[in-house]
Amino acid sequence: MHWICCIREAKNAARQTMNGFDRTQELKRYLIWCAVALTFILAMEGTRVNPGALFDRDGIHNAGELLSGLLHPNLSADFLQRIFLLSFESLFVGILGTVFAVVIGISLAVFAIRIPELPDPPGRQGKRQSVVVATARSLSRFTLGFFRSIPEIVWAYLFVQILGLGPGAAVLAIGLTVGGSIGKLYAELAEAVDSRIVGGLRSAGVGRWGILMHGILPQVKRQWVAYALFRMECNIRTGTILGVVGAGGLGSEIALSIRYLEFDKLATTLIAVLVFVIALEWVSAFLRRHPVKWAMLFAVAGAIASVAYLDIPWADLLSGSWNNLPRANAFDLSDEFLEKTASLVWQTLLMAWIATLLAAVFAFFLAPLSTKSLITKSYLENTYGKRGVSLWMSRALQGSSQFFLQVTRAMPELTLALVFVVWVGPGALAGILAIAVHNIGVLGRLYTDVYEEVEPGPAKAMQASGASGLSTWLYAVLPQVNPRVLAFTLYRFEVNVRATATVGFVGAGGIGDSLYTSISLFHISDLIVLLVVMVAVVTGVDYVGDRLRKRILNGPSCEPNLLQRLSLLFSGSSTAIAPFPCQLPIVEKPQLCCRCGAAPAFTVIKPISVSSDGLTIAMDKTLPTGLMVQLVVVYPDGKLSTVIGARACPNEAQNAAPYCEKNYLGFIEPTPEFLSAMIEIAQRENIRFVEDNECSALKKNNQADALMPTQLQTTIA
Repeated sequence: MHWICCIREAKNAARQTMNGFDRTQELKRYLIWCAVALTFILAMEGTRVNPGALFDRDGIHNAGELLSGLLHPNLSADFLQRIFLLSFESLFVGILGTVFAVVIGISLAVFAIRIPELPDPPGRQGKRQSVVVATARSLSRFTLGFFRSIPEIVWAYLFVQILGLGPGAAVLAIGLTVGGSIGKLYAELAEAVDSRIVGGLRSAGVGRWGILMHGILPQVKRQWVAYALFRMECNIRTGTILGVVGAGGLGSEIALSIRYLEFDKLATTLIAVLVFVIALEWVSAFLRRHPVKWAMLFAVAGAIASVAYLDIPWADLLSGSWNNLPRANAFDLSDEFLEKTASLVWQTLLMAWIATLLAAVFAFFLAPLSTKSLITKSYLENTYGKRGVSLWMSRALQGSSQFFLQVTRAMPELTLALVFVVWVGPGALAGILAIAVHNIGVLGRLYTDVYEEVEPGPAKAMQASGASGLSTWLYAVLPQVNPRVLAFTLYRFEVNVRATATVGFVGAGGIGDSLYTSISLFHISDLIVLLVVMVAVVTGVDYVGDRLRKRILNGPSCEPNLLQRLSLLFSGSSTAIAPFPCQLPIVEKPQLCCRCGAAPAFTVIKPISVSSDGLTIAMDKTLPTGLMVQLVVVYPDGKLSTVIGARACPNEAQNAAPYCEKNYLGFIEPTPEFLSAMIEIAQRENIRFVEDNECSALKKNNQADALMPTQLQTTIA
């Protein structure tokens, strides 16, 4: 008797032609990847960039001068002292800006949250109160969207006019833009909490604020703190570049070094940025491993130290300094201006898309090399995946990947844009390269965190059965995280749209170039029009991105869409067009089920049936090869939890069935470690295995065939 789940169906499917539904899934995935590749090619054509500028004579000459200067940093005592003081200024700007952003974000998020399992507005509320709740939410969401739509560098310019040169403008700029982003994410995290707790409080008559304080906040506070710490790292990098418009910090020195081609000073400044950003990552990781109160104490202490160190004229915000802002003249709404604006917006979107795709490709392959559980350690407790020379080589590979991701992540887009403008000249290519290089580090970090946080059951099972790190990543980790990887990539595209506007301030293309021109020449009416357009574009991108992320994370609809209907029509299939069988079974208590299909769009979920030959599942024998098989726990509220998972047949050849039987990821001969890992997961998921006497006796004799009980029940422990 073998450890088998759906393997019979998979072997039969290898010899059969896929039905209309399977063709639909294959066609859909093929068309999606073709569409992505096509959009990349069209975007490159639309921006008219010439990648050859990196390697032509002028480009190589400029790169040589730049590299020569960067390899010989200025280490004079006076300059090091200046960099030391500016580093502290940038550090405190980032900390105080983050505190300000968290205050703004939480203040607006509590009104923007749509509480799960709570009719909104509650049916027991009067009509007037319902209107108030809905209006407050709409205003909060609009305010958050407006704040995050305006790049920090634009806010910084406006506040420089009010507060004068110095760090105050940078603090307020970071607070507003990042506050909008934090508030949006906090609201989304709150809306995704476990609805059972909220439903229990609701049934007990607890109101909105009571549910927020006692039902939602305890579930999300660690996530809120973790994201605030992550944003603080980003904000310190942002604080280093806002000096370009006179907002203090290391940015002023970076801008001066590049303007006067003093690359030795630029090298010293960039090293300073890298050192304290990496140091802050260590502090951030330390705080995430400890109770929330440690992070709160750090935030309070950092805010107090920042206020004491930074000389910010807060009183000017309440004085008549607002009169220093230039006044708008008549608005230019001519066809020429509007056509130019539309062209710049389109270029901005194309630049962001190209940069995001480039970064995602590099990060996709670098992130597994930076994941400890895949390269050096193991998902199994107290074990290492490799030994001896192989272990040291793996550690070197992991360390190199992590260092590269840290360096690219630590360099702000605007700083990289200044460097690439020197290398390839002004234009869209410099902006694309700057955003792509920075996002390799950001996406690599996000992907790595996702890999480390996967449900360990499938990975433990595979590693216990002798699978390599590559196999574990491909068949146990990647199928679980594909939706989240895509969601993070879409999120970074939204961020990159705003970043493209920022890099334009230094001549790196996009709408930012026109924003900078309007600011420099005091064309405030043009600036207002450009900002309105920018807000509209960012809001639209956010809306579409939200819909796509929810679609990716929540899975496909059971109803066939237009593409699926056309696929069935042109395939000549006589299969009736009906809802696909992706609905979860309704259970009264947790039940162990098998889920099969093409990842990540699993399509068949049915309870497991047990026979004398092992675990099998009753379903149509029409599943495609390359099938994903998972054991999952289905709960009464419809939630799923993966126990183990693996890929079945890898190809469609006639001999696929015997190949699968011999190489089914080690499940044919499970090891005792695999059994221990599975029992541990089963206990955590409240699954109890009930074995008969025959199976228990075989198990005592350490026979592999006895590792699968012939009787299986699921009960609440």
